[in-house]
Amino acid sequence: MNMWTDIRLALRGFRRNPGFAAIAIATLALGIGANGTIFSVVKGVLLSKLPYADSEQLMFIWNQFPGLGDLEIGVSADEMEDWRGESEIFEDVAGIFQAEQNAIWTLTVNGETEVYDGAFVTANFFDVMGVGARLGRTFLPEEGIEGNDDVVVLANAFWRNRFGADPNILGQRLTIRGEDLEVVGVMPPDFHTNLNVSNSQEADFWVVLFPSRAFGRAARFLNAIARLADGVTIETAQTRATSVARNLQQAYPDAYQDEGYGVKIDPLQRRIAGDMRIPLMVLMVTVGVVLLISALNVGNLLLIRAESRQREIAVRSALGAGSRAVVRQFVTESVLLTIAGGVVALLLSYGGVHLLRVVNPGNLPRIDLVRIDGIVVGFTAAVAVLVGLVLGIVPGLRAARTDINAILRDGGRGATGGVSRQRVRSLFVISQMALAVLLVIGAGLLLRSLRAQLDIDLGIRSESVLSMRFDLPDWQYPEIEQVLQRHEEVLDKVLTLPNVLSASVAHAEHPLRLNGRWYFNVVGRPVDPEATLPLVG
Repeated sequence: MNMWTDIRLALRGFRRNPGFAAIAIATLALGIGANGTIFSVVKGVLLSKLPYADSEQLMFIWNQFPGLGDLEIGVSADEMEDWRGESEIFEDVAGIFQAEQNAIWTLTVNGETEVYDGAFVTANFFDVMGVGARLGRTFLPEEGIEGNDDVVVLANAFWRNRFGADPNILGQRLTIRGEDLEVVGVMPPDFHTNLNVSNSQEADFWVVLFPSRAFGRAARFLNAIARLADGVTIETAQTRATSVARNLQQAYPDAYQDEGYGVKIDPLQRRIAGDMRIPLMVLMVTVGVVLLISALNVGNLLLIRAESRQREIAVRSALGAGSRAVVRQFVTESVLLTIAGGVVALLLSYGGVHLLRVVNPGNLPRIDLVRIDGIVVGFTAAVAVLVGLVLGIVPGLRAARTDINAILRDGGRGATGGVSRQRVRSLFVISQMALAVLLVIGAGLLLRSLRAQLDIDLGIRSESVLSMRFDLPDWQYPEIEQVLQRHEEVLDKVLTLPNVLSASVAHAEHPLRLNGRWYFNVVGRPVDPEATLPLVG
């Protein structure tokens, strides 16, 4: 009963002073809302489990060549088979190849060509990931053989957006990259293969890859996903993999010339989060500081309001209200304010999350999992209640210590709260200023770093220079002569455009890289076909 009385008194006080209530709620809403928004991002990107069965057993395998710096090198078909043979470590190993510069994904319908994003995967890929199809099936083992690979599995979003969620899509034939493929399955809505590796992206469909071992052990173009065997820890797998890597280096010295060669095993969840872990944690701390500043600001307002209510508190105390009742009244008021601020904060968080998903700054991985759900609502409510309790206790304790006789005798005139109250208010103000200065310094350092990045001399004149990219599918332009001829045709047309002073073409794929090898010539020396670097992805 006392609680409802305190609530009614608090609401009556807010009605008498709506300006104070509005300012306090708005201030708290900004601080709590920022925390709710960023927490939803942290939860979706870093904390949410991957939508795969026993996802904690999924590992990402990559080669390390210290001579190539920090590059993360994929695996070759031979190496993938080596790892599949390590049954004591891995239950199975699958591969995915999604490098866009090597595969232009086209869908041809009624003579019209549409460009989408696709990926090559080994026939066992979906089994290793532990995800079945929503409609139909995934690939069969026998479909991983050349000549028996005319099948395709569609992503749920692609199926809905391009084919209107046609339930009869199974069995239909699609012309993808010039090949006639049969649709055998549609994956669930939350399945994706954006694994945060080089050139990976959301795929609209997946086709079977039969990794030919004719490319050689150095043709490391696959991203390998492994599922740990039962009972095997990450540490055990890494130790065993390091031993296997040394054996491979001894058995195939030409393919592993770097003395520091090794193999790295990363949990897939950590791999997908990638470099976003530290920035998101820093951002979480930053919005936490913003919340502290907001709370201190509202706390200062509550202290001032408590001083203006000294006569009211004295009268209540004279009528029999104890110190506990006075503190409870102030806590009730502050909790009501923070709960109202939390409600407004949730509305702001909904808008903030929607904006983040549309803009996706920094290409956040797993952005589709960033949403306001029950956990985020619970986090926001907990923050609001905790802040309310803390903010209500300090002015409540101060009010409970009011000298009743002095206040009633003086009629409340000239009451300033004494030295003690002034010290508390000064502490709040100093804390606000210190935190604000900390944020300003951090922002200044960030702007300074950004300015330094923008001022880097690129070694070229970028003013009035435009660039464009056009891709020539290798299944349409299989010969280098066709590619060069097409480039010359495009260049000639660009040079005829008005206001174009000069133009050139840079061949990113041809002729620098041919047949899986990187070719280069040294000025003044005869061309040596053997002077090549291994293909590393």
